[in-house]
Parts: sequence; structure tokens; C-alpha cells
Amino acid sequence: MSIESILVVLYYSAKPYLWLIILLLLIPIISYLVKLPVRLINSKINILSLVIGVLVALAAPSITYSKLAYVSTITDWASLFAVLVGAAIYAWITLKLLFKGSN
Repeated sequence: MSIESILVVLYYSAKPYLWLIILLLLIPIISYLVKLPVRLINSKINILSLVIGVLVALAAPSITYSKLAYVSTITDWASLFAVLVGAAIYAWITLKLLFKGSN
């Protein structure tokens, strides 16, 4: 299989979600432009981003029309943990940009 055919398959598998990918890329840009004058300390931003990551990880099975009870194998738990870490990092970046990177 050539690289071109692999890229075509990846494009068509991501095509229904392109609007969501673009929206997720726009959120940090918009939060950077807004820059709220409210200052948050780093520990509050860290805790809030971790809470957002946990909530997203708990909501991920229901978003994919599954249940948390079906998460049983190590691969499932690793995927759920990757969702948690990714959402927490994304929330941390967005919150840091939104609150002017306050210390």
C-alpha cells in the first residue's frame, strides 16, 4: 500500500470530524485574543485543568455510545487515560492563554 492511499484513507476517516478539529484549534487562538483581566494562580489552573480532564475521561464512553463498564482491558484503560491526559493538557493551554498566563 502506498503512502498516498494511506493518506486518502486517513483523510476520509477524519473528514466527518474536520469541523470539530477546526473548532478545537480555534479555541486556544480565541482565548489568546480575548485575554481576560482576571488573574488565576498556577495551582488553580492546574487543578481546574485536571478536573476538566477527569470529567472528559468519564464522559468519553458515553460520547462514543458506550459505557464505562465496558472499559475492561488494559488497552481500553490506556485509551481512557490518554483522553484524560490530552483533555487536561488542552484545558491547561487554553486556561493559561485565557487568563494571560498569570503566575
